[in-house]
Amino acid sequence: MNQRKEEDLLAIRERFEACSIAVIKQLKLLESVLMTEPYKLTDEHFKSLLQQEDQIDDHELFISDRVVAAIGLFNPMARELRELISFYRISIDLEKIGDLAMSAAKLIRKPDDHALFSRFSESFGDMLSIVITMVEKALFAFTNSDLDYAIWTIRNDDAVDDLHNNLRKNFVRKELPGLKADQELSTLVDMMSIVTCIERIADQTTNIAEAAIFTLIGEDVRHRDIESLDNN
Repeated sequence: MNQRKEEDLLAIRERFEACSIAVIKQLKLLESVLMTEPYKLTDEHFKSLLQQEDQIDDHELFISDRVVAAIGLFNPMARELRELISFYRISIDLEKIGDLAMSAAKLIRKPDDHALFSRFSESFGDMLSIVITMVEKALFAFTNSDLDYAIWTIRNDDAVDDLHNNLRKNFVRKELPGLKADQELSTLVDMMSIVTCIERIADQTTNIAEAAIFTLIGEDVRHRDIESLDNN
């Protein structure tokens, strides 16, 4: 039974690592597209994103099924049980991040007004760069039991919220009054949706950091102030 247990836990960890890598690849591909001048999300880029999305979905299903089976078969306790619960929670968060990345990609792919979108593509890339760092640190916090990285991730969600709000305000105050064509208005709406997708990726990343804290110290910090954790 112990050998079977170790084999199953190893399989979960390996799939989790593969899922994490696929998500990071997906996000970094989007970032590279947005930060390249002139920006262009090609059919090849989009196909690669779809392939990563399929892999993420497959990993999430595998992890979820194996975690449920492991809890039923092996009756894990304490830290081991918390780790399994977190694998389950985080795999769902990673799948949602993949979905949000694809939603953004579909909007980025062919804006109605390319010139208007290009003026802000680097800003989207800058915002996404911050979010990618959050994702990397949150995953590191979980896999390496790093409380400081988990706390850093949660705190930086506020910075992404501020960027999100500021970009949307700029769209409305600076761009909306001068719009004349329907395609310009359509593109502006799409740009608002893109920054919202990136902001929601940051929210999912915060969930990962919270799961890392739960695994590490056994405290559920969802919807709580994390300041007290600095002294742990």
